[in-house]
Amino acid sequence: MAQQNKVDHESLRDQVVVITGGSSGIGLAMAIAKGVSVVLLGRALERLEQACQELDSTASTV
Repeated sequence: MAQQNKVDHESLRDQVVVITGGSSGIGLAMAIAKGVSVVLLGRALERLEQACQELDSTASTV
């Protein structure tokens, strides 16, 4: 039986996490984890801007 890898969000608390493909799907879902500061990378600026709006009013794109 294959071992399942589970993310312990508590172990990520107060950490900065870089997520590629962060504007949608699994990347965005991981970014929503509470207590984690994230840097999102993606190819579509418009989708990244939408993701920032979903995450936090202090988020911005560069």
